[in-house]
Amino acid sequence: MSKVSGFCKGSFGKHIGILVLLLGLGAAPVQARSISTSKLISPSDTTAWQLAQDKNNIKVFTRKWKGSSFWQIKAETIVDAPVAGMVALIKDTEAAHEWIDRLVHFEACKINSPTDWYAYAEISLPWPYENKDLITHNVLTYHRDGSVSVLLTSAPNLLPLKEGRSRMQHTKGSWRFVPISRSQTKIIYTNYAEPEGLGLPMWVLKPIVVHGVHKSLDNIKSIVTRSKYQSAGLTYYMQP
Repeated sequence: MSKVSGFCKGSFGKHIGILVLLLGLGAAPVQARSISTSKLISPSDTTAWQLAQDKNNIKVFTRKWKGSSFWQIKAETIVDAPVAGMVALIKDTEAAHEWIDRLVHFEACKINSPTDWYAYAEISLPWPYENKDLITHNVLTYHRDGSVSVLLTSAPNLLPLKEGRSRMQHTKGSWRFVPISRSQTKIIYTNYAEPEGLGLPMWVLKPIVVHGVHKSLDNIKSIVTRSKYQSAGLTYYMQP
């Protein structure tokens, strides 16, 4: 049975780049869901990936989304943590403020199952812009190769609009955690978002988004080395 929290019922800089990473957050507990394949972002109507930044073993790529003035982004890195540790981190709502800048509020506002939930997030933006919020539908999938993915799609109409916030309408993204060894995981993050209402050209937004995504993954690389993530376990996860 799904449930909706009380909050969800009632209630420029680098910050634009950080906003897209909110798509990857979750709070529902994790249980088994074993599926051989998953539909991650793989649109046929996009251009080739272009390397935008390569620093501290983190690579960020961009590509034009055909039929749109916006760009899709992809980031890749390897962290010193098991797959279970990365899942535990992105589902740790209390840790979100440590790696996502300007985060005002986050929670899982509707839970259909341990691997299927909706998340609400709000991030503050400097004047003269209203704070941005977004609602995402998150589906976690375990793959037979030992990797885990989280597919994220926008669900802007799940909750009423909130005064003083501008809701993002069009977002799609995914996390993919691929085991390299028992203690290392490759992260592949992709996202496409349309930051409506900012009034800034893409040549201004593009480097801001690249910087923000890179910074957040750099934070993740440090935070995930903590003991609670190193020792995290998933009941369905089998080490390679």
